[in-house]
Amino acid sequence: MHDKTITLDGAVVQHGDNNSRVYLMDIKDAHPDTLVESLAALADENGYGKIFAKIPKSKADAFMKAGYGVEASAYGLYGGTERGLFLSKYLKAERESEESLYTYQDVLSLAYEKEEIELHP
Repeated sequence: MHDKTITLDGAVVQHGDNNSRVYLMDIKDAHPDTLVESLAALADENGYGKIFAKIPKSKADAFMKAGYGVEASAYGLYGGTERGLFLSKYLKAERESEESLYTYQDVLSLAYEKEEIELHP
């Protein structure tokens, strides 16, 4: 079964059993406070273990207050003008302690090192 891409409160969201998650792909003009609640409801209705969100830093407050953590950030992700954040909220304990989490952290570390090398040759 494939994940579905839907519009939720005006934002583009992907969700499905393949990854047992809700993924906020593009917040567009959705109001963060309302969207946080809608994402949680969608995850709860489907029994997903994680919510993942890619958002501009300027819209992060509602997500942080709702218990999301920063997994990564990227300079200039939004038209070169604003830092983008990759946030996650784990709804099931087993998702937070995935065995491959250490691999993901290693990949992120390598990416940050590469970014530093390219920014400061």
